[in-house]
This record gives sequence, C-alpha cells and structure tokens, in this order.
Amino acid sequence: MALFDQHGREIQQPDIRNPQGVSDVDAKLLACMAAEILTLNEEGEPMVIALQPLSAVQLAGLIQLALRHDGITDTLREIATTFVDSVREYFAEMPATLEILRRGDDPSQDLP
Repeated sequence: MALFDQHGREIQQPDIRNPQGVSDVDAKLLACMAAEILTLNEEGEPMVIALQPLSAVQLAGLIQLALRHDGITDTLREIATTFVDSVREYFAEMPATLEILRRGDDPSQDLP
C-alpha cells in the first residue's frame, strides 16, 4: 500500500531493519533509533503516559480517525484500539462521553 503526500507524490516508508531508498544519513539515523528502542524494550520499563480527561478524549478521537486509514498495520491497529478501549474504560460511568467515543468509531459521523 502506497502513501501519498498532499501533492500526490508517493511517501517512501523505509524499513528500519533494512532501509533502502533513503540517504546514508537517514539509514544511520533509523538504525540508531531501532537500537535505542531495542535497548528500552530489553530494560522492560514501559513508557507511562498520564493525560487530563479532555486530552484523553481528544487523543482517542485522533486515533479513531487514524484507524480509518487503510494502510494501517494490524499491529498498529491493535495498539490504537487498546488505547481507545482504555479511554472508554476510564469513562465507563459517563454515558455522554461514551456516546461521543462510540460516534468516533462511525465514519458517517466525521465532519468535513
């Protein structure tokens, strides 16, 4: 699946494990990023994010829009869905907020 910028030019998505089609500088940067992330994964400490309630709903809405993109991978879809579901759990006793989040799953509710 190809991605395109606002001018219709294809956006190249380099494979951080085998970057091709990017400059040597970018390939080195991607390799360093991958090594840094692997180091953090090996340490086993997750990144903890604390959000104010409004920020959590806003971020959930952005993620719901991103989930509509047909190029999203299954792995990213699972991560995104888990986040949105955790926001729903936080607001479990707040029916109006849950309704807004439910509407966020429905593309027909999108505004132009």
